[in-house]
Amino acid sequence: MDYKDYSKEELTTVLQEHGIQPTALRLELLAYLLCAGGHPTREEIHAAVCQPESKCSLASIYNIINLFAEKGLLVSIRSGDNFVRYDATLAPHGHFHCSKCNEIWNVPVNLDLERLSQLQGFRCDSSEIVIHGVCPECQKNSL
Repeated sequence: MDYKDYSKEELTTVLQEHGIQPTALRLELLAYLLCAGGHPTREEIHAAVCQPESKCSLASIYNIINLFAEKGLLVSIRSGDNFVRYDATLAPHGHFHCSKCNEIWNVPVNLDLERLSQLQGFRCDSSEIVIHGVCPECQKNSL
């Protein structure tokens, strides 16, 4: 795999900033997530990061993904295909889920949680906006 966009030092810094001890597999998994884009499943991440000849187990990948999500490096998204997908884009955004092909796209949203008057007294830690519908390609194919 070629992760030229990020140096080992940059990846190490990201992990350390999130309280995660860097290991070779964690660095490789983070590089993949940052470079691959999209919203892969755990199985897709495992297939991309762990070559058949490596000793990388699916359980190791699951554990690292869970750690990354717990520490705020990943956001999990439930899709209509009954898989949990993961997003490493941490800037505020929403998702569009196509009900036909089950693809997920990032979409810009502007939701100021602190200014929602009906939430006075509540502490908002995160928000998730998922728009469900049919993507342009699936609309075109169903004509």
